[in-house]
Amino acid sequence: MSEFTMLPLGVYRLYWKAGGSSLAAVGQNQDRTRWFVPIDWTSDGDNPVVSSTEWDDVLSARNILSNRWIARIANHQVYGGHCPTCGNKVCTT
Repeated sequence: MSEFTMLPLGVYRLYWKAGGSSLAAVGQNQDRTRWFVPIDWTSDGDNPVVSSTEWDDVLSARNILSNRWIARIANHQVYGGHCPTCGNKVCTT
């Protein structure tokens, strides 16, 4: 089993074995299978960008935005830009 199949949900810079890198979202199915979808690719319409579980193509992954930070951002948006926990614009908790 690949270590990538246990990545926390979030946004990552994925580095490909074939070279180069992509910005990608990592999510999971109901059975907790991790998937990724590049979010900086474009599609010609005939070959849409879709999620994948082909982690064998990935050399490494660097976390850019974890699910924890996504939740904090959502809290800031819901509560008018102030964290409900600490009250600051930029969460310190």
